[in-house]
Amino acid sequence: MPASNSFRKQKFTQIFLLKLVEKFGLFFFKKIISRIESVEVIGENLFTEKKFGESWELNFVNPKEPYLLCCWHSELLFPIWAFRGGGMNTIVSQSFDGELVTTIMEKLNYQIVRGSSHKGGFSAFKESYKILQNGFPLAITPDGPTGPNKKVKQGICELSEKLKIPILPIRIFSSKPKRLNSWDKFLIPKGKVRVVFGEVLFPETTSENLEQKMEELEKWDF
Repeated sequence: MPASNSFRKQKFTQIFLLKLVEKFGLFFFKKIISRIESVEVIGENLFTEKKFGESWELNFVNPKEPYLLCCWHSELLFPIWAFRGGGMNTIVSQSFDGELVTTIMEKLNYQIVRGSSHKGGFSAFKESYKILQNGFPLAITPDGPTGPNKKVKQGICELSEKLKIPILPIRIFSSKPKRLNSWDKFLIPKGKVRVVFGEVLFPETTSENLEQKMEELEKWDF
């Protein structure tokens, strides 16, 4: 197959998938979340907790100072739903997968910064800088968008140190986990879900301790 035909086929597939996600993505996302039976929250008392007909919502209490929420890429599905509509900003890669994620997150009232360590990193860093300077929280997956899995890249630590902003680690565990065959073994939570917040890490300690502190939270797994 000529390269031009292959490119057109790939483009058509991407457009089709994007339209599909725009129309049905949120519906299926809610279906996945509806399989969660209960949610247990452990750690920092930064939010109020509510239960609705279809799922849980964790509403952060507005802090006096901005912070960086640190979540592994494999565990971001539940936080995307739980922190919807709560003024959370996040960074999403400029890849096609990132476009699909952005389509759903914008429907959940997230403010999105596009970029990653591979593409658009400088622009994303500048936008993140502005968000945090204005006092808003920002969620980052420090091992995204392509890994290595559960290895912290320096972007989040550089933001923390440059702006003197603390990092709040978060981990998600499931009693009946389903893992996708992806680079990060992406978690589809089912059954009981445990949301674990680690101790707040301040700028002078983040570079040395963040990955270790994220690993230490494994003790809360089912």
